[in-house]
Amino acid sequence: GSVVRFTSMTFPGVSLRMGRSGVCLLTFCVVSSFTLQEATHEVPLGHTLASKRTAWGNRNPSSLLERTTHAMMAFAPPLLFCRPSTRERCPDRFVPPLNQGPEDGPGDSHRLSNKDKRAVSRIKRCSNLMSSMQGNVEAVQNKIIDGKAMAQEVRNEVKELASHLTKEHGERPGLAVIIVGTRTDSQVYVRNKVKACEECGIHSVKLELPEETSEQELIQRVRDLNSDPSIHGILVQLPLPAHVDEAMVLDEISLSKDVDGFHPLNIGLLAMRTREPSALPCTPSAVMEMLSRSGVDVAGRAVCVIGRSDIVGMPLSLLLLHSDATVQILHSRSTPEQLEAACRSSDIVIAAAGTPGLVKGAWIKPGAVVVDVAINAVDDPSKKRGYRLVGDVEFDAAPE
Repeated sequence: GSVVRFTSMTFPGVSLRMGRSGVCLLTFCVVSSFTLQEATHEVPLGHTLASKRTAWGNRNPSSLLERTTHAMMAFAPPLLFCRPSTRERCPDRFVPPLNQGPEDGPGDSHRLSNKDKRAVSRIKRCSNLMSSMQGNVEAVQNKIIDGKAMAQEVRNEVKELASHLTKEHGERPGLAVIIVGTRTDSQVYVRNKVKACEECGIHSVKLELPEETSEQELIQRVRDLNSDPSIHGILVQLPLPAHVDEAMVLDEISLSKDVDGFHPLNIGLLAMRTREPSALPCTPSAVMEMLSRSGVDVAGRAVCVIGRSDIVGMPLSLLLLHSDATVQILHSRSTPEQLEAACRSSDIVIAAAGTPGLVKGAWIKPGAVVVDVAINAVDDPSKKRGYRLVGDVEFDAAPE
């Protein structure tokens, strides 16, 4: 029935109201990752929440409202309510507002029984617990993995190892990088590699070749580096121009110097559960390292890898499988509907397709971990170089 006048007891998350019609209304707002605007349940006069709890306990709650009410009843001991007109006849059973003490009302008519005090205390603890859980959810949702800070930690560790090797063997580790053409993203990768080598005390050699370099000439450069004793690792920056067969070039890299892990033997060993390659692809390894250092355990988690390249997508999927993740691979031929469904159902989303804005922020479910591997150059006249770097995920929308 309609409620004309209320005497209410209010505390965080729950409001108990008693109307002239003799009906007690239980209204609560669940504080969680979802919002339940308002729910109202009727409790006849003279009944206790214990009897209401028993009624709920005999049901199989299916809706969100029922499940939440069922959980609230589990925390609530018996509470007795009576008509406002009868509080003088049952002062010990009247529950006043929490913000109203005995000094605020007409004497004994506002006295709480010990049982009711325990009830209020339990429900307050429940409300505080729910608020705490909400705070934790928001903290996880808004946390940004600081890749730069982690990279610096790794460089510091590598610097110590490089220094140790130099002292032990009297020779600096040497890394050679070959880049063909002028792709913006490739130039960024190579520039960062050279800078990292300098910071870590590693001897680096950078070979920049023009776009029109022939396949045979490139292979000969690789062979020269294979025979150079001062070079301990060789990286061929991919992708190569269309007229060059990448497989033929990668096959020429000495297995002992294949620090990128792209040699067919290394990829084959990576695909086997009982074998280990001599080296792992750097970008997939970096993703796994970021997850590990962020405290993310991938075992048993649903992981969506967007991209199937030999550089990132495929080897990363294999590394995730080795770590007991449940992996789903999507690619350029996957439909938008498939991409959205996979992202919405995944605990971890890793984007490496090379398409700006491919992954919409609304597709990311609350609490999911997102790693955007892609580096895409987008024209931006306001920048010094005339472009800015973005990933595959809508960065601004994803945290929301």
